[in-house]
Amino acid sequence: MPQYSRQSLEILSTCRPEIQTVLKEVIRVIDNTVIWGHRNKQYQDTAFSSGKSKVRWPHSKHNRYPSEAVDIAPYLSGYGTLYGSEAQINAIARREHTSTIIVGRWIREQYVYLAGYVMGLAGIKGYKFRWGNDWNMDFNLLNNKFDDLGHFEIILPKE
Repeated sequence: MPQYSRQSLEILSTCRPEIQTVLKEVIRVIDNTVIWGHRNKQYQDTAFSSGKSKVRWPHSKHNRYPSEAVDIAPYLSGYGTLYGSEAQINAIARREHTSTIIVGRWIREQYVYLAGYVMGLAGIKGYKFRWGNDWNMDFNLLNNKFDDLGHFEIILPKE
C-alpha cells in the first residue's frame, strides 16, 4: 500500500482538515506526492511570476492558513513523480521507445485518473472540491482556460 513521505505529510499538515482527510484516503489506493499546501508571499510571488499561478499574494486559496488548496502529482514506481516537464517527457519517451506525444498524453491521463478519484472521494465524504482543470465546475473540460491538473480546492459553505 502506498504511503506519503514525511515531506508530503508535512506539506499536507498545512491544509484544512477536510483536505487532509480526503488525501489520506486517496494515498491508500493511488500513489501521489503532495507538492504544495500553504504558500507564503515569497512562494506565491514565484508561482505567479513563473506562470504556475494566475493570482498574486494573498488571493490564492494556498495563501490562507490552513490552506484551502493543495497541489498533488501522481507518483509511479519506476518513473517517480509525474510533473510532465519537457525534460521528463523526453526521458520517458527515450526509455520507453515511444513518442513524446504519447508520453505527454499518458501523464495527463494519470492526472485525470487521480483527479477523478480525489473528486469522487471528496463528494462521498460530503466535501465540495474544485479541480484545477474545471475551474467553473461545469464538468466540461473543453472550456477550461488554465490547466492546473494537480490543484484541488475546498469550497466552503458561505457563512
